[in-house]
Amino acid sequence: MRINNWNVKTQNEETVFALTENLKINPVLARLLINRNLSDASAVKDFLNKDKDNFYDPFLMKDMEKAVKRIREAIYNKEKITVYGDYDVDGITSTSVLYLYLKEKKADVNYFIPNRNTEGYGINKSTLDKLALSNTSLLISVDTGITAMEEVEYAKELGMDVIITDHHECGETVPNCVAVVNPKQKDCNYPFKELAGVGVVFKIICALEGEAGFKNILENYGDLVCIGTIADVMPLYKENRAIATKGLEIISKTKRIGLRALISQSMLQNKKITSGSIGYVLSPRINASGRMGSAERAVELFSNDNYKEALVIAEELCEENRKRQITENEIFQQCVAKIKNEADLEKDKAIVLWDDGWNNGVIGIVASRLCDKYYLPSILVSFDGNKGKGSGRSIKNFNLYEALSACCDTLEKFGGHELAAGLSVSRDRILDFKKAMQDYAAKNIKEKDLIMSIDIECELSPEDISLGTAKSISLLEPFGMGNEVPKFLMKDVEISYLTSVGNDKHTKLTLKKGNMEIQAFCFSNSLWDFGYSIGDKVDIVFNLDINSYRGNDSVQLIIKDISLSKEDLERFNENKMLYKMFKNKNELSDEQAKELLPTRDDFVAVYKFIIYKNISNSRYYNFQSLNRDISYHSGRKISYAKMRICLDVLNEMKLISFKNDENKIFIEAVQTSKKVDLSQSKIIKELKELSAE
Repeated sequence: MRINNWNVKTQNEETVFALTENLKINPVLARLLINRNLSDASAVKDFLNKDKDNFYDPFLMKDMEKAVKRIREAIYNKEKITVYGDYDVDGITSTSVLYLYLKEKKADVNYFIPNRNTEGYGINKSTLDKLALSNTSLLISVDTGITAMEEVEYAKELGMDVIITDHHECGETVPNCVAVVNPKQKDCNYPFKELAGVGVVFKIICALEGEAGFKNILENYGDLVCIGTIADVMPLYKENRAIATKGLEIISKTKRIGLRALISQSMLQNKKITSGSIGYVLSPRINASGRMGSAERAVELFSNDNYKEALVIAEELCEENRKRQITENEIFQQCVAKIKNEADLEKDKAIVLWDDGWNNGVIGIVASRLCDKYYLPSILVSFDGNKGKGSGRSIKNFNLYEALSACCDTLEKFGGHELAAGLSVSRDRILDFKKAMQDYAAKNIKEKDLIMSIDIECELSPEDISLGTAKSISLLEPFGMGNEVPKFLMKDVEISYLTSVGNDKHTKLTLKKGNMEIQAFCFSNSLWDFGYSIGDKVDIVFNLDINSYRGNDSVQLIIKDISLSKEDLERFNENKMLYKMFKNKNELSDEQAKELLPTRDDFVAVYKFIIYKNISNSRYYNFQSLNRDISYHSGRKISYAKMRICLDVLNEMKLISFKNDENKIFIEAVQTSKKVDLSQSKIIKELKELSAE
């Protein structure tokens, strides 16, 4: 695991006590509320009251009246309306909601979502030509269009009126059309600026329906609005919290045939649907339609009223998602190899990679994985001939949209958010773009920005780890950006059991502290990469989770970060430094040399462990993890420094072979029938001389 900064928040103890006593709530919940700037009892009640609407008047949004007037006119006159969407989940749900609403109103409406791989992001002129030939007179963009100045002018030349609805960042100017509905316009007075694209569409149909029809609109479309909002990682506070809360309730009993089919095919039937279910299970499948094929297939799913047909489409989306995962892993491995061979991560503050034929629908996910792995802004570009389409992801404190704006003279087109963006670039400008991006990153990213900081709500004691505490925390749901799943800290916890699960992809632990013994999981970390062993005392950052199995609820911990406890870490670092001093030929005292000198039993323990592991094939090991495993399996505590000396001596004497690569080793025993006298090792002789033995 990467070494991160742990930022443990503090709370005023008097405020914690007051909230706990006045509202009769769990003190841990009180701390979480204070961390969310909710220390007033009435504000807390409002936040926890999930029946409260918290929705704003849609007509507070700029150009809403103009948009409503023109749409009503088009419905009344039976004009051909085209909803022009985007291929991600937000764009798909935005398209579905507006299309279904207008169909309900008997409008002459169709929809179009560009193919990510062949047509790319946003409104394009070739499609406008086709729409004009099909007699479209009103084009309504959803989740796209805020930078489409030229395209809107072209649509007008073709005889189309255009309404832009979007939520992406706006430039100094916006398209000149009938209406631009985007709360991020500088002169828009709408009080909440963080709506998803589907949230903006939701406000439009609320305005079209009027206040009296609001409840029906929410009931009929709240499921899709919720999915798009959560999938697009919008902050879940204020209006978005209300959307997510109501939407999750609607999804749990949804009558939408397509959504029921997708839930069934995603193995979520009879399970509680949470924001996590949407973010990690449903969204990737909806997204897969746009990444690997046609996003319009997902709109077909949500507008389908035949369950058998919907099941077929839902299974298609699940299969596309499986293909996406394979393609994603292939590109990710290619990128890691490129970084190793081409990049200088000691100097570079941004990763910019490109290749021919990378799947445009997948490079955004790969960029996100690279961002997580290297904690640097990461941009991938896929070329088809001279044309390159790119996708980027960023780190905290580095605004990717502003960075692309600074490099705009090297790009053909770009758009997006602070943390995610898309772009188009020609092959003959890619090197210019890379240099411009890396120069901008070098000037604007400080060293402290390159260390991930984990925000921790508070430190918990064993007494806090209970089902009651976990259920109290669930009152804060739905979780998401702006209201993240709480992370807690616990120190000096002993690992008493370890095993691999999920085909060796994850690690399961049993942890002990005082009278507490509890199950924990560390996902996406195999046992071999975990780096800790039974008997270690560790500090952990974790989510408190409820595991429901066969009607029984129990508490478990989901580990997000882990470190040796202070005492063990100091001892390990001292050992690491001692070994380094010896290797660098630094002067050692007699005592230090003795501390490095292994005994015969130490050699036996290390060698036997290597032979034992070779039974099931050699593996890559983290040195730290290997040290702990040897100590555990041999039943004797061998210091890190002595283990390293043992390995060096065994390697010198040709009893083992190993390669050291980035703090990992590939190790195996060398078959031999000869007896080897380890006392003849040059390393051992040197240590004995230094220790005056």
